[in-house]
Amino acid sequence: MLHSFRLFSVGVLAAAIAPAWGMSCARQPLASMVAEYDHIFVAQVKVATLLNDKTSIDASFEVETVLKGQPQQVSVIRSPFSDYNYQSDGPQIASIPAELSPGMHLLVFAKGNGPAEFSACSATVRLQRKDDATLAAVRNALSGTKPEAPAAKQ
Repeated sequence: MLHSFRLFSVGVLAAAIAPAWGMSCARQPLASMVAEYDHIFVAQVKVATLLNDKTSIDASFEVETVLKGQPQQVSVIRSPFSDYNYQSDGPQIASIPAELSPGMHLLVFAKGNGPAEFSACSATVRLQRKDDATLAAVRNALSGTKPEAPAAKQ
């Protein structure tokens, strides 16, 4: 019993003093997301600017593929910014997701005139250059069709 209490105490203490690296993001089903957002498109970040208050980054972008809506209505893509300090965070800094930077490709989900949000829990996600499966899933959700099952091997 005493051993269990010690382990519990150490666990609680570690949780209390450790930075909160874990995050819980409940993603909506893709069909809900395509219905909820006005604009869905693939964009490449051209210029990323740290705002004066140093709490966020605004990025201008070039639209590469329009999947829904009118992306020209979206003003910017915005990402939160944190000035992580390597001296205090050490190697754990490698686990922090990158903020917006020029050259990034994003699958953008936006409402109205934006800004489109890009963060660890946003609908907008980083897209690998040849991520055809993700784009096909979005196209299928937009058209209301189900993705095709892989052909069975004979």
